[in-house]
Amino acid sequence: MTVRIAAFALAATILGVTDSRAQDHGSTTSVGVTSVDEAAAFHAQYFSRPRTYTLTNGQTLIIGPFQGVEGSGESLVVFDTASGRMIGVGSPSLDTLAGQSDTFVLKAHGAQIEWTPRGRPPVTGAQDPELAYEDIRFGANGISGRLTALPGDDRRPVVVLSPGSGPASINFTYFPALAAHLARNGFRVLTYDKPGAGPAGAPYRDRVVSELAEDINAAVAALRMRSDVDAANIGVVGISQAGWSAPLAAVDGGGIAFMALVSAPPVSSWEQEFDSLTHDLAGFDLTDAQRQEARRAMQLMFEAARAGRVTEALSQAVSRIRDEAWFPRTSISDQPQDIAAWSRGYFDPKMTIERLNLPVFLAFGGSDRITPYAPYIPVWRERLAVAGANDVTIKVYPGYGHGLVNPVGPDRLVAPQFLSALTTWLRGRAGIEAVHEGVSDAGALSQADAMMRVQDLVGNYIVGGKTVALMSVPRGLLIQDLASGRIGFLQPDAESSTRFRLVSPDGWAVASPQTVSFRLTEDGPSLILAEGNRQPQTAVRSAAIEEAVSYITGDGLEQHGILFRPPGPGPHPVVVFQGGAGPSTRENFRAWAHMFAANGIAALGVDKRGYGLSPGDGPSATLAINAADASAAVDYLASRDDIRSDRIGLIGSSRGGWTAAMAAGVNPKIAFLVMSSSGPTSPRVQERYARILRVESAGHPAETVDLADRILSDYFAYLASGRTESAARVSENWRLYGQEPWYGLLRLPPADPTTGTLSSGLQVFSDDLRFDARSAFDILNIPVLFLLGEMDEAFPNSENVRLIEDMAQNHQNWTIRLFDGGNHNLMLEAPPGDVQRTAPGYYDAMVDWVVQQTRD
Repeated sequence: MTVRIAAFALAATILGVTDSRAQDHGSTTSVGVTSVDEAAAFHAQYFSRPRTYTLTNGQTLIIGPFQGVEGSGESLVVFDTASGRMIGVGSPSLDTLAGQSDTFVLKAHGAQIEWTPRGRPPVTGAQDPELAYEDIRFGANGISGRLTALPGDDRRPVVVLSPGSGPASINFTYFPALAAHLARNGFRVLTYDKPGAGPAGAPYRDRVVSELAEDINAAVAALRMRSDVDAANIGVVGISQAGWSAPLAAVDGGGIAFMALVSAPPVSSWEQEFDSLTHDLAGFDLTDAQRQEARRAMQLMFEAARAGRVTEALSQAVSRIRDEAWFPRTSISDQPQDIAAWSRGYFDPKMTIERLNLPVFLAFGGSDRITPYAPYIPVWRERLAVAGANDVTIKVYPGYGHGLVNPVGPDRLVAPQFLSALTTWLRGRAGIEAVHEGVSDAGALSQADAMMRVQDLVGNYIVGGKTVALMSVPRGLLIQDLASGRIGFLQPDAESSTRFRLVSPDGWAVASPQTVSFRLTEDGPSLILAEGNRQPQTAVRSAAIEEAVSYITGDGLEQHGILFRPPGPGPHPVVVFQGGAGPSTRENFRAWAHMFAANGIAALGVDKRGYGLSPGDGPSATLAINAADASAAVDYLASRDDIRSDRIGLIGSSRGGWTAAMAAGVNPKIAFLVMSSSGPTSPRVQERYARILRVESAGHPAETVDLADRILSDYFAYLASGRTESAARVSENWRLYGQEPWYGLLRLPPADPTTGTLSSGLQVFSDDLRFDARSAFDILNIPVLFLLGEMDEAFPNSENVRLIEDMAQNHQNWTIRLFDGGNHNLMLEAPPGDVQRTAPGYYDAMVDWVVQQTRD
């Protein structure tokens, strides 16, 4: 490769170009001395410390090495402070930096730049006066740091930039740009390598929060000794993990005057890891049961860490999920060294924050699942109030993730309004005249206070006999509107501090035409639901009475739940919810329970054995065991004076429908059943349908589908027989086809299924395969309502409907409702410009039918 001599004279040193040639700026002569690698080496040297360029349009570019998230490798990045773009660039030649869609040409020894952004006309600029960089060491560990400032030895306030988790270096994420930016706004800025990170030093190891706080205090102590530092105005800006260590440093060391924290958790390290788990699993298509199983395993891991040893319960839980594709993405482990690390690293910031009486700036990303703002901000406010902190600023940036960074193709995007808001806040707390530089703070969520007010409204509301449930979940404030069938997150309307819009649960891009406002009156809070030109509806607080209850199952376990009762003494008819496969607790059906209570019917939400507060081994519970537990719940309810013992019904969802049918076959106190995505189709037929559909949907040809069907039939026969039939064929199928791309779609074990012992989950599944669902339903002589989705991806409802219609000739009190477009959860595919919603009429059909069955 050749390059124009007009590159810049510093290339002479790096590449051995003669001085006379290197100074020939106007020449078009080329010198065949460079390669891409040599150009990259030169740029790495020239920009080893950030350089800033001011463009003719007023924008500022900062070019330097930037480290990836969690201490990953460094690369050359151009940071555009106006848009927040972090543009990764390569070095095709000495005078050119190139991103995927941006080109930067360096001119006049690098003193000038020409940027062609994303196909738009070029814009030029000049390099600003060079910043002064000083390498320092501090603390007993000799931590490597870098001071960034404009030249001069006058006393200035200092900001210490404290990084997040992992082997973070001086160039952690967007710290180089932030340091350069703050330096040009009157600060000296210290960035540092975590011990063991950076180019030199001992091997990196994860340090506990108290050690990280000691590092910060060592930096502060070293800065206070300097004559060019205003010791009364030393602040800290911390990201993520530094949200624990920086406050601890402030309350223990006392030399920190103000603090800004980004994506900072106010809860314990174990509690926050549950939110990280939500983030880790977000990219996988998991059922609620699988997600709850992962959370259960993490809970057992922390219980083991508390006990200081690996427990049998943890080992069993991990063995059930170890082969799942999502497992390596999580921090779940049953290894002794990991349990010891979780035990050693536990930190609860509550007492620290309750002593943090100094100015605090908190910034969160609206789409951050690792440190979700909605549940975290109230905790921060409550604990800072205990400390007496009265200078607290909170910003939420909609659409941005952890650390206020989003990936955009090969680049990253930092919330651009954040830089301006942070700079203004820091200058004000450090006694520098506040200057608004660059883009204003208009993009920050000014309704953050309103979001905190609406947090107080979390609960269940009733409109037209249906529940509108407002729930605080890790990703934000979730609303489940059974009246319209919609489910989504609340996002503040830019034009109102009390009006919110529903946005899609799988992202913040799609907004529903429905809005939700809240109103506070003497009678209590209410929600105002509006859509287009329709008359707004008012939802008022549910009047249901919630009572924690427990009862003894047939094998002597104490099962727990909540009984939701209508106002008044009763006696009331009652429904009992039976969840599907996997974990299910009282919380799964809370919105439904309030809906039934509003219609005069009590409802019992149960913690299945092994989940919630109920003891036992949930994953090992067969249909018969769960049915016996359901029967015990019915017996308990029938014994209460406020419950009508002749009006007790079960509502079974998916696998819970089979449980309910089995219970009704043995307990005559059960007066009616509701089947949601369930029926007399056997588990073997249902599982075959769901798994073969995965192969068909992946586009495999008919002969592959037929082959997969035969393999599945052999496997099911093998399990149903107690591993006595078809073993040779199952093993041969695995040997011949186990590496085929479609084999995994059948959800078969990755190893030879005939080797080793069956997990508890496969033992239960084997039992399911032997269950005769038709016979279980055929013996029933009570009303049954079947609510089915036309597009159910897990249950073969075309076959299920034919079977029900055939059996209904002998069961005149059976009713079928098939909902167009409904999936297994009776949800519809979200239409353009709206959020996902339940099939219209689903809740009406359920409630109206149950009310009819409970009338005298």
